[in-house]
Amino acid sequence: MESAVFAALFLFFFHAVKTQSPVYQVPGLVWLGLLLFFILLQAVPMPPALVGLISPASFEIQQQAAFARGDGAWMTLSVHPRATVQAFFRYAAYAAFYVLAVQLLTRKALLKKTVFVVTVFGALLAFSSILQLYLTEDMALWVRHVPVNSMIVGPYVCHNHYAGLMEMIFPVVLALFFFYRPRLGNGSVVKDLLEIFGRQKGNIHILIGAAALLIASSIFLSLSRGGIISTCLAFFLFAYLLSKRRISRGGTPLTVLVVILVCLSVSWFGWDMIFERFAELQNAQGRVDNTRLDYWRDTGEIIGDYTAAGAGFGTFADIYRPYQSIGENHFVDHAHNDYLELAAEGGVIGLVLVLGFMAAVFHKIFRAYVRRRDPYAVYICIGSVTGIIALLFHSFSDFNLQIGANGLWFFFLLALAVSAAHTRLQMAGDATLLKSKSFSASTGRAVAAGVGGVLVLTAAFNVSAVLGSFYYGHIKEHNIRTDMPAADLEKFARVAGLAAMFDPFNARYDFARADAAWLLDERRRAESAFLAAISKNPVKSVYYKRYGLFLAQAGRRQEALHVLERSVAHGPVNPDNALEYGALLVSVGRRAEGIEMLKKAVQLDDAVMDAVLATLSTQGISPEQAAEAVPDQPGAVIRYAGFLADMGKTGKAAAQYRRALDLMEQGRSFQRGHVYNVYRFFNRHGQTRQAMDVLERAASLLPEDARIRILLGDLYRDQGIFYKAEEKYEAALVIDPDNQGVKNRLERLSR
Repeated sequence: MESAVFAALFLFFFHAVKTQSPVYQVPGLVWLGLLLFFILLQAVPMPPALVGLISPASFEIQQQAAFARGDGAWMTLSVHPRATVQAFFRYAAYAAFYVLAVQLLTRKALLKKTVFVVTVFGALLAFSSILQLYLTEDMALWVRHVPVNSMIVGPYVCHNHYAGLMEMIFPVVLALFFFYRPRLGNGSVVKDLLEIFGRQKGNIHILIGAAALLIASSIFLSLSRGGIISTCLAFFLFAYLLSKRRISRGGTPLTVLVVILVCLSVSWFGWDMIFERFAELQNAQGRVDNTRLDYWRDTGEIIGDYTAAGAGFGTFADIYRPYQSIGENHFVDHAHNDYLELAAEGGVIGLVLVLGFMAAVFHKIFRAYVRRRDPYAVYICIGSVTGIIALLFHSFSDFNLQIGANGLWFFFLLALAVSAAHTRLQMAGDATLLKSKSFSASTGRAVAAGVGGVLVLTAAFNVSAVLGSFYYGHIKEHNIRTDMPAADLEKFARVAGLAAMFDPFNARYDFARADAAWLLDERRRAESAFLAAISKNPVKSVYYKRYGLFLAQAGRRQEALHVLERSVAHGPVNPDNALEYGALLVSVGRRAEGIEMLKKAVQLDDAVMDAVLATLSTQGISPEQAAEAVPDQPGAVIRYAGFLADMGKTGKAAAQYRRALDLMEQGRSFQRGHVYNVYRFFNRHGQTRQAMDVLERAASLLPEDARIRILLGDLYRDQGIFYKAEEKYEAALVIDPDNQGVKNRLERLSR
């Protein structure tokens, strides 16, 4: 995308210089240029003292990784410079596209053709997407398979991003629909309808209306809550702006008609699924239950630490990990709020530059808009501005501006709004109200050369990334293992080295080389590659963890402790980080700290309890002392109880199983299987009364579980308490009326 945009802009300036064509003033260009300069500045190495002055948090992260690049080495404001450079090229492409679109759309014929193309594109995409929703479940554009949990609509893996695109297009199409509205006389309704169908403009009006209806319906059917709300607000804003200008009569009835038709169209598909989608916002207690609230809370902490200059554009996925408060299984690459993400990545400086750009553009549009009398210009300007505001509102709950296609459409709409407000459509004279400037030959060549230089750099960056990804693609699906043959490890290291050669700033390739070299026992090469990976991305916790284990194996335990501590700091919700660090702390004699860290690992994921117990056992810590590492979580306590039972400590195991059941009754999170683990222990050891008590208590915890009632019935039957057995079997049938096994048990009891 980036290379194509820069190539087009280069050709435009080359043609403008060659033909001495005018170049028109672009609103907000100075602010946009400053923003791009700031993004690039974030990735440029600076003296440590300067980084510490501007961004103490960035300085701290870079300083903690100083062992990887050497003391006194220059630092960047960005915590991941490669990601920031990549973001620079993306934002520069947006800016280039905006500049190019403003220049080209000063031609009235091209402006009108472009709006028609947008209308046709939106209608076809909406129609195809609606069909796709009902004819396929896991394929985008009918050809590309997507992940199982995706909510695909059209070409988008995420339905919210499809809605983001369509909510920008819908107001433009709606504006064209209003513009082509036939001006009717005062005849009968039938006569007016015949007149509409009899005119060419009337037929166009109907077709454009059908396109608008398809687009609006597809937004509702995408089930994007943010998209639906933003579209509704955009429509009301459109109607308000239209009423203020009073371009022509009859706008209000037509507005009402559009609302009715959209409602009827969505009703044909059914409103139930839309209502259900909105109902998912509340949990059983009636409170708002959405992980976005956690993302926003965590992002607020990032903003607090990186207030002035941000963590670096494009680095959110990296910097979020140290602040993540939800489980490791949640991979969060965006804040689901473009404004919070902008503040986290760009700080106050980035926010001011973006707001300055938007204010300059809207100011320029408004000053021209209030003076325009041409209906087409007014309608398209209203539609474009409404589409922009729709996406800006949606950005409070999503990250559409981080999606390349949607970001490009957003800047296209900015250019369309500027052009609609300034391009002359009727009057003779200059093509546009924008000021023009003819470059001298030397200035023009300098501008063209500058754009050409950015094009070359963009192409070089993208080609190197593609080649690196191509080579890495041969090995990334293969998990490197200790039992890998040496020949396979050498091939793995060689391919990773090729990927690193083509894309030298990608830390992932150095990390792959390090792992392979370590297993090949090439320690010097492995350490060099580990340090290279950490220096290129000093917030990736897995790099610290693997390097720490490498150091520990080499007997450099104090260094390993420092590095593993960083892995926990940069990946606080990863249980493996805490597990490895805690194990090393215990092994060097820092027992209390180590056990506390191991306990944290179990709190994050009770599945690591077995590994924790094995670690403590190898360090000579008794099963009773290991209890200090067991948190008050049913799953962890049950695993500890099983460990005690395997050690032959049945009495202590029974006490822990009862403790686990108590924790469940106190409201601690548990799984269905935990209840059955407790029951099986007592039943297996012949403690029938205890087993019955467990099941009675479990029946209250799991009121919809028929199996608990069946097991209780079996126990009462075996004890000869048949009336209680019958009672439990009947309770099971209430929950599961078709359970034939229960019916057979009741039949045998009645004989």
